[in-house]
Amino acid sequence: MSHLQDRERYEDRYDTITVELCRVRENMAHNLLGERSPLDPEGNADSATGYYQYSILYFGLVEGLAGDRWQEREETIRKWMAEDEARDRRLAAAKPAVTPYCRSCGEDMQITHKSLPSP
Repeated sequence: MSHLQDRERYEDRYDTITVELCRVRENMAHNLLGERSPLDPEGNADSATGYYQYSILYFGLVEGLAGDRWQEREETIRKWMAEDEARDRRLAAAKPAVTPYCRSCGEDMQITHKSLPSP
């Protein structure tokens, strides 16, 4: 069994995590403002102020996180791929300390399956 997958799977995994994190932060922004709208539909004087406050809050919580995730994307994907490749190499090179034998007949046994413990 190979742990290393296509790059697209790692990209999808990273992007899914990023979207989920941003949605959590977006909900935080909406909850902090309550049910009130950042823009007053009647165009009252404080509608611009409400929108400004919402924009600052949204940028701080969501857009900042999205930008940070974008900057770390390539490095994280490379790290995940390197870890899985190392697991594959470790598994391919794994050998028992001694040749296993059958406890019933005493004959040497052949290794037909290898697996690593879950991290």
